[in-house]
Amino acid sequence: MTGVRQIFGRSIAIRNDLPAGSVLRTEDLVLKKPGTGIPPERMFEIAGRTLTRAVSADRLLAEEDLVAVVTQAASA
Repeated sequence: MTGVRQIFGRSIAIRNDLPAGSVLRTEDLVLKKPGTGIPPERMFEIAGRTLTRAVSADRLLAEEDLVAVVTQAASA
């Protein structure tokens, strides 16, 4: 099934060129083939994240393009 997703699936990509430090909005994101990148189900999780580097239009987004999310442990 993984091979089918890679060939026929879609991944999150960038609509227009964006500089490093841009905060992603849903309107900055599009879905493109192949399905080898970040899956579409994560679209709303990706919105609001910050780019670590400039990303060109139509390029598939990668985890390395995004500032890491820091989670805090719940205080007891």
